[in-house]
Amino acid sequence: YRPEGVSSWLILYSEHGTGEVKIYDDIFNIYEGMLMVLPPGTPHNYRNTCEHWQTDWITFSGWGTDRLFDLNAGIWRLPDEFDFLEKFSALKSCVGKSNSYRSSVLLYSLLLECRDAVSGGVMPVYKLRSRLAECMRYIERNY
Repeated sequence: YRPEGVSSWLILYSEHGTGEVKIYDDIFNIYEGMLMVLPPGTPHNYRNTCEHWQTDWITFSGWGTDRLFDLNAGIWRLPDEFDFLEKFSALKSCVGKSNSYRSSVLLYSLLLECRDAVSGGVMPVYKLRSRLAECMRYIERNY
């Protein structure tokens, strides 16, 4: 259990199987194709509820990320056509390599696409607080 949360933003994607997430005192089931986005400092815990629960996760921080998921912090079932794994694999291919610019571009691209996927009428399973809009407007205006 992480009663103080983590110091960075956390995105967790459920690739296969099922799990259970506790956010504050609420418990939610997470299934294949669901995405969890948590701001820094959010008390949480997660665990498998089947023999094999495979997840992919990203933590990130930096200038402006305190407002990154303005409208979209919570848990969503991603649309079937959204290929999180392909985008995530491209990002993972940069880890440990000297091209930090490329990994930053891929990370922000993934974040923007996640934001667009969940803000396109997909109702959240659980919604936290709003933070993304202002930062996304800044990134879209300047990059």
